Amino acid sequence: MSEVFWNRIRRESIIFKEYVICSQMYWFCFIFVSCIIIITGCNEDLSRNYDHVPLDYLKDQRFFPYGHIDRQAYRSAVLNLNEFMDKSNTGFSEAWLSRGPKNISGRVTDIEMHHSDTMTIYVGTASGGILKSTDQGFNWKPIFDQQASLSIGDIALSPADKNVIIAGTGEANAGGSSVTYDGLGLFRSDDGGENWEHIGLEESGSIGRIVFHPYDDNIIYVAAMGQLFSNDKQRGVFKTTDGGSSWQHILSISDSTGAIDLVIHPENPDTLFAAMWERKRGPGSRAYGGSTSGLYRSFDGGQNWIELKGGLPEQGEQKGRIGIAISQSHPDIIFAYYADARGNLQGIYRSGDGGDNWISKSLININNVPFTWWFGRIYVHPNNPDKVFVAGLNMFYSENGGDSWQRIFFDAHIDHHAFYIHPQLPEFYLDGHDGGIDISYNGGFSHYNINSL
Repeated sequence: MSEVFWNRIRRESIIFKEYVICSQMYWFCFIFVSCIIIITGCNEDLSRNYDHVPLDYLKDQRFFPYGHIDRQAYRSAVLNLNEFMDKSNTGFSEAWLSRGPKNISGRVTDIEMHHSDTMTIYVGTASGGILKSTDQGFNWKPIFDQQASLSIGDIALSPADKNVIIAGTGEANAGGSSVTYDGLGLFRSDDGGENWEHIGLEESGSIGRIVFHPYDDNIIYVAAMGQLFSNDKQRGVFKTTDGGSSWQHILSISDSTGAIDLVIHPENPDTLFAAMWERKRGPGSRAYGGSTSGLYRSFDGGQNWIELKGGLPEQGEQKGRIGIAISQSHPDIIFAYYADARGNLQGIYRSGDGGDNWISKSLININNVPFTWWFGRIYVHPNNPDKVFVAGLNMFYSENGGDSWQRIFFDAHIDHHAFYIHPQLPEFYLDGHDGGIDISYNGGFSHYNINSL
């Protein structure tokens, strides 16, 4: 009897131990898997910015089903639509009149005037095409509405012929929680914007700057930033010697590094300066800087380039957007605007020897916001190399080469992207921002907003 009892006790003890071991294994596995899930979730939260989700959803809709936009198919569809509209007959003969709203305009990306014409203004917009005024801004008409892309990155006018216009589509200002729209390359007009012809670089995504050779308008240089949501080789600096019929890719750094700004020496046009910007945008994430950002110079029309150092910041992976401006009256004087990868204004630099050596200038009174990749432009007065302008959240001005700064266009809309001073009208300033354009006749100290764009 006792032996049977103890055998039973032993068996139950073994069963209990097995139960305990199984229970411990179960809870160990449960805790282990739970930890993995928690850690993975935390990593996802750190890598994914949920502010981007609505715009990523918009992007996914436009990219469906192939993960990208077929630009040729889109352009063909727009051309077919325009042809259909030309042939359609609604039987309605009355003209349409705009009834508003007229109290605010949209984002302006570029402003241009011809050096020989003080009345005609061209304005490029983020999503509204190009507008033209022939009476110094009092009245405007759209001149680009029938083209395949209404997102404008930059406009350039031929120095020799004020009717020759090159328009680069695709806004190069990369959005934060928003997105900006890629374009469909370059368009040319030879009659002041009445008619347009597509002239290439269809896969370039967005255009940062277009510059004409000052003496030969068949030679044109283009700074292309590339497509916002993909890495590809169609970015960098391009050149044509036949007015846009064919293009050469003359500066390429990487498939994620494009050209955001470009200037040409007004007296020695074989000398070029290109600002390169490493920029990546993905679903729920962005990286607006990197080690391949930098400022480059060529002495031979773009055949060879060297990266400039000589006092410019060594930021490594933290090097962000760069802006560049050259004095038209003293072209050895050049200014550069540097942001870091986080979007902070890192510094403003001046060279007095054509880019060999650079000196850091004051940043006092310039407000610093953590999204300077949204602006990134610097300008020099065409007649005075000491008058410098920085476009940022607000507009800033120096009259001593960057030693001190003060604010102008005080109550204009924030977020400034474009600026123009006519060389024949040295106090006539045009300021483009997220709310349209402000015009000043006294150097920016008093101004009025054009709300009729």
